[in-house]
Amino acid sequence: LIWLTPMLRPALLPLVYLNTHLHELCHGIAAVATGGVVHHIEVHGSGSGLTVTLGGWPVAISSAGYFGASLFGAVMVVMSSSQRGARTALLTLGTILTLGLVLWVRGDAIGFGSGVLWIVVLFALAKFATGNWLIFAAQFLGMTQCLAAAQSLGDLVFISTISGARSDAHNMYLETGIPPLFWAIVWILFSAIACVIAVAMAWKRSK
Repeated sequence: LIWLTPMLRPALLPLVYLNTHLHELCHGIAAVATGGVVHHIEVHGSGSGLTVTLGGWPVAISSAGYFGASLFGAVMVVMSSSQRGARTALLTLGTILTLGLVLWVRGDAIGFGSGVLWIVVLFALAKFATGNWLIFAAQFLGMTQCLAAAQSLGDLVFISTISGARSDAHNMYLETGIPPLFWAIVWILFSAIACVIAVAMAWKRSK
């Protein structure tokens, strides 16, 4: 509800930064996996991000941000049904962010600083949190990644159909000829399905 209330959304900016880092890193991983290279990643003070790539498969690169973040979040939720799994999930996310900062995040103080702070928080949680607090922290962060596509649907629709600015959905339209709104809906459906499956699996494993 806070995410959907513009006046309150700044309170969640730290979570937005975390999602943007993971979202952009998924673009970068997709570029490398399909034979391309990553020039750099930017994370801006507004919470938006940009990944500059060369080569690779554009369809995979453009769709990897939402698909990748949602899938990673779902895996975090399932893994974190136990303390050991939660600790592993937090350490894995912290390690991925660390590699992203070392390899690709360049030239943006907000992006670099927010990445460093999240790395510290993630490793601190993994080391010092215990019991239900540890499990809650990991599952909460995982769920925010699953829900990021849903939170971004309105922004995607506005950017792609009203403002005319470039977005992942608009990039998919340029590559496939299918309207941006279609891709926005596909991503939010994937995110919703990932949320439901992850919660069901985590609940079953915890029982």
